[in-house]
Amino acid sequence: MEDEVVAELEARRASGREGGGEAREDRLRSLGKLPVRERLDLLLDEHSFEEIGVLAHSQLDALKDRTPSDGTVAGSGKIDGRTVFVSADDPTVLAGTRGRVAEVKLTRVRELALREKKPFIMLSEAGAARVQESRGAVSAGLGRGFENHFHMSGLLPQVSVLMGACFGGPSFVASQGDFTAMVEGTGFLGMSGPPVVKVGIGLDLSPDAIGGVEMAAKITGQVDHVGVNEAETLAAVRRYLSYFPSSA
Repeated sequence: MEDEVVAELEARRASGREGGGEAREDRLRSLGKLPVRERLDLLLDEHSFEEIGVLAHSQLDALKDRTPSDGTVAGSGKIDGRTVFVSADDPTVLAGTRGRVAEVKLTRVRELALREKKPFIMLSEAGAARVQESRGAVSAGLGRGFENHFHMSGLLPQVSVLMGACFGGPSFVASQGDFTAMVEGTGFLGMSGPPVVKVGIGLDLSPDAIGGVEMAAKITGQVDHVGVNEAETLAAVRRYLSYFPSSA
């Protein structure tokens, strides 16, 4: 009986790590991107990642089977032997949109970073929160994330990495970061994407015009580093953190 329970637990963990499946991961690769867990492999020291919430999924029954890990991979790891806390969007799960359970995971990681006074890193490729999980009273707690970031400011390094289109929620994290990096050609930053801009002010703008490299790095200055690909961008994050003393 015990062996069966352990086997079922391991099967559920494996399912949580599958993300949106091989077909969606292959599409990412065709666009010059890496799946979320391979991004973490590049960022963190080998075999150092300790994941939390791998069994998570959407709170909605209709989305339960479509949201392994609820689209967010989170936990702690090491960079050059030093502990960091990280949360990474999985764009293969409902386009990286965030549900309530994923928000709880993200909050947990931020609070751990605050408690331990260790760097917090966010790998972003997502839209805003899922509409069906952020309506009404349930959205009242979303401000907690802002509070976490305010408390982090000046206490620990906050790093935001824009791996893909980051409109809505991820732009808030980027604007509060100490170091924001973007992947050239695939990373975009803005409060709203092209469809919302079209509805709101009637302009047809590309993601690049709203928040590509030229806009975000050269005009607004919201982005501090532009990498030629994901590997170079994540290497820049490791290099940035290497400048801090071990107490940071």
